[in-house]
Amino acid sequence: MGKGSRKMKASELDEKQYPNFPELIDFNIPLNFIDAEVVLKLQELREMFGFPILPSPIEEGWARKNGSKDSQHYAVDRLSTAGDIFPERGYIIDCWLTAQQIPEIMGLGLYLDTNGIDGNFWPMMHFDLRKTSKRVFWIRENGKYYYLKNHFWHYFNKLVNIDKEFRDGTRTLRPR
Repeated sequence: MGKGSRKMKASELDEKQYPNFPELIDFNIPLNFIDAEVVLKLQELREMFGFPILPSPIEEGWARKNGSKDSQHYAVDRLSTAGDIFPERGYIIDCWLTAQQIPEIMGLGLYLDTNGIDGNFWPMMHFDLRKTSKRVFWIRENGKYYYLKNHFWHYFNKLVNIDKEFRDGTRTLRPR
């Protein structure tokens, strides 16, 4: 960014710019702490993906005022560049692959240890707009993170099977 320029806050967007996500307002997500590009890329992802996406109702899934300054969610003296979402059950892999078509999305995490707004098991996807030359991928299960170099594909395969079970109706909704 040039001298004197600033990032736009998501709270400055017109709700018509993200028509698929009234929940951002309904859940009282602090849009004044989030880079507008995060919400615009979320809307772009939804349009490309073609299935419902539910934004995390938890404020920390969008902006954090404490914790690691390295987190893309961190929003002290800067805007958060991350969001946590729940793609339609059974389609998280499709959403993850679709997100890779958006060049600005450079961080993608898949979480196998989360519950959705209904309180039942629901894999979550993190996306962020970090400034890096290479996209970063990870999976979290039982609080442990796995990156491409350490067991990522084992857990990715597990998630593919979870998606399949949701799609064919053999996966029961259970709280974790």
